[in-house]
Amino acid sequence: MSINKDQAIAVVNGDASEFLISDFKNKNAVISLVSIIVIFVGPPVLIKLTGISALLYLWWLIPIAVIYGIYLMFSNTAVFYASKKDLINILGLFGLPFLAALVGSFINDTIGISLFGLSILGSLYLFGLKSANANALLNSELHIIQQISLMFAKVLIVPLFVAALLAQFERIESGTKQRKNASSVEELEQGRDKQIAGAIGIAVLTFIGGWFYKNSINSRKVFEKRGFAFDTNK
Repeated sequence: MSINKDQAIAVVNGDASEFLISDFKNKNAVISLVSIIVIFVGPPVLIKLTGISALLYLWWLIPIAVIYGIYLMFSNTAVFYASKKDLINILGLFGLPFLAALVGSFINDTIGISLFGLSILGSLYLFGLKSANANALLNSELHIIQQISLMFAKVLIVPLFVAALLAQFERIESGTKQRKNASSVEELEQGRDKQIAGAIGIAVLTFIGGWFYKNSINSRKVFEKRGFAFDTNK
């Protein structure tokens, strides 16, 4: 599917609703999404079946795909996040199972596991497939390997950033506890250093996150590179 000028203008103006749909008929979208699941689950399963532990090296494909996907974004070869809503879909992809797991921890184990499983399927349909579909349609000029790499980057960059941010908050909390329980000046200083390092880490990550966010919704630059012209005043 080729993108026409009107569709490109709509996306550039923040309306990618035409592309953010759950369409099982889009083969490339389904392949891109399923590939993420397969590469995470596949190696452990294959190792259990074959006993070949070297298959774990297949996980090296994950950082390679993420780095390549980010390269495609910064080179404006591919549309990364189609819009703010696309990024929200990625948050929902992880947020729904997290909430289900949280609720499940307070109820019967069997029901909790069932709820978690359903939430994963629901999030893949409600959020994951929409993002994958936009990825496949807006980057239809790219081959499937590039589209898969983009999905890896789009999906994994969010939890990686959140995990890094939470680690800094944990560092501050650890430093605070250490200072409260300090029995020497050295321990007091160590706790303070942890707090400072955590605060600096949060500041740096916030800056990087804002910078990355600004560059990740890059449809205008990509479409201009593909030959579309837009009103520079908008």
